[in-house]
Amino acid sequence: MALTKVQLVDLNANELIIDLDADTSITADTDDQIDIKIAGADDFRFTANTFTALSGSSIVVPDSGLTLGSTAVTSTAAELNLLDGVSGLVQADLTKLAAVDSTAAELNIVDGGTSATSTTVADADRVVLNDNGTMVQVAVTDLSAYFDDEITAMPNLVTTAATTVGALDSGSITSGFGAIDNGTSNIRSATITAETAFVPDAANGASLGTTSLEFADLYLHDGAQILWGADQDVLLTHVADAGLTLKTSATGDDTKATLTLQTGETDIAVNDVLGQLHFQAPDEGTGTDAILVAAGISAVAEGDFSSSNNATKLSFKTAASETATEKMSLSSAGLLTIADDLVIKDGGTIGVASDADSITIASNGVVTFSQSPVFPDGSLAVVDLDIDGATDIGADLADADLLLVDDGAGGTNRKTAMSRIKTYVADVTLTTAAQTNITSLGTLSALTVDDVAVNGKVITMTGSTDDTAVLTVATNGALTLETTDTAAAAANIQITADGTFEVDGTTITLDSAGDIVLDAGGNDFNFKASGTEVLRITNSSSDVVIKPTVDTKDIIFQQYDGTSILEINDGAYAKFTAAAIAPEATLTDASTVTINALTQSVSKVTLGGNRTIGLASGGVSGAFISILVIQDGTGSRTVSWNAAYEFAADTAPTLTTTANKGDLFVFRYNGAKWLEVGRNLALTLS
Repeated sequence: MALTKVQLVDLNANELIIDLDADTSITADTDDQIDIKIAGADDFRFTANTFTALSGSSIVVPDSGLTLGSTAVTSTAAELNLLDGVSGLVQADLTKLAAVDSTAAELNIVDGGTSATSTTVADADRVVLNDNGTMVQVAVTDLSAYFDDEITAMPNLVTTAATTVGALDSGSITSGFGAIDNGTSNIRSATITAETAFVPDAANGASLGTTSLEFADLYLHDGAQILWGADQDVLLTHVADAGLTLKTSATGDDTKATLTLQTGETDIAVNDVLGQLHFQAPDEGTGTDAILVAAGISAVAEGDFSSSNNATKLSFKTAASETATEKMSLSSAGLLTIADDLVIKDGGTIGVASDADSITIASNGVVTFSQSPVFPDGSLAVVDLDIDGATDIGADLADADLLLVDDGAGGTNRKTAMSRIKTYVADVTLTTAAQTNITSLGTLSALTVDDVAVNGKVITMTGSTDDTAVLTVATNGALTLETTDTAAAAANIQITADGTFEVDGTTITLDSAGDIVLDAGGNDFNFKASGTEVLRITNSSSDVVIKPTVDTKDIIFQQYDGTSILEINDGAYAKFTAAAIAPEATLTDASTVTINALTQSVSKVTLGGNRTIGLASGGVSGAFISILVIQDGTGSRTVSWNAAYEFAADTAPTLTTTANKGDLFVFRYNGAKWLEVGRNLALTLS
């Protein structure tokens, strides 16, 4: 279609689309401004007397195509870029630059470039320095000489409030460095190694550690010594693998090494310990008793200390499966007290200062006195009098023989002839018991004795014809009583020396008007049938354990007629022939109804008002309880439940309100809550 000449086109601020895909246009929607969009983006803008290339767009001018005023610009773009960012240049400056033959890389180094290369510095290398305003090259050997002089002399090394001298980070100080004297300041290090010694600046001039900064462990070598005193007169020496030796170096008379144990307590009371030594094997592998304190020596106050009293005893302690306790003590008065026997060497003596061997005890226990012993009047009983040294007369007693007699039992000993004794006993009637060495030619109709000594092993007693009882003492003191009747039926009782009691008979009957007590120190009661143990009752930490001792067998409880009531089965369950009944308990009606789950597992309560069902006490995991809640004759009673009761859907039930009706609830205990198992509401109870 041919276009005709257009006289005037008014777009009225609308966009003029000038390409087929509608992404290039001209728009004048702002007064005195034209925007040109190419490929969907605003690139250029015309305003009064100004043409602007927008962000992301550029203006390309061909070489020699730019005229400023009437003068054409002949510089290339590369030439113009050299002046980018340069200001204040004049022709003289450019003339100076003409003489510069440095490369761009070299100039960039001076400019402060951040790139670096690895190179080895040699003596001939140069460093650029500002020499009082003039840039010069200086050999690195000149710098080396300068720093060497400065480090050696250090004329200007000071520390001010604004200056901090950093720490040496590595290296060492050799022997040529000389002494380090930092005045009263401190030296701090992780480990300090001394090749010869640590010494103070003067005798008694320094301490190791302070009252608040104490050293930990001190390690000394085999044979090491600790020497005390200005003249080292007291030495504590290590004896390798053995212990310590304390010695004084003084050689004068009565010199001695002294170790004093002092207490800091300021008010010593009776039984206070002033000092003590303990002996212990803490690393003994068996542990328990073995690592307790096994022995010790303590100094113990016998009373309150004062200006006139410091009475103290020495307590000697030893152990036997225990922490060591006092077994011997030496009092302040010199009294030696021991807890057990005193044993001296064979042939040893006991005496006093003036008679050291007053008592001598031989190896066989015979005691010899160097002086005649003196006993208080009446202190020596007749039964304890054993007169030795005389020999047997070697003949029968005669009337003229004399005996010692306590005359009238008054303590006066006199002689009496055997004839007097014969006269005294010639016409004696035996009317009392406990007579000894009596021979009867006839039959004693009755005889009562206390102790009887039988010089034989067998005593035979005969009752009716052929009915006998034989008492026999066997080896090791075993005593057997065997009874036999006329039919030759025998029964035996045997008691051995260790107290074992055995009865062999057809039927054994224990008949006591009082109690029969079976006391087994070994904690077991064993029941056998024909020699085979079938049942054992055991004390286990005061619990009574009853168990069959034949495998796969049960424990059965029966009625008189033989009907089984309960079987404790080998399969670890209990079987009841009939139901196991928990009797129904009637709970006490109160504002809070209490329940004992052990004694009232089946219970009922009649409500006399609005109540709270309290927590069931005595709950055991797995236990069941049932509660029958009954309305009284009034009815409409309500209950609230303790939080320990958990109901279905976490919602407590609403009770039946009808008078005399009952609601039954069953719960199971899980150790924390009573969980509802079931409920049955609105029950008619009669």
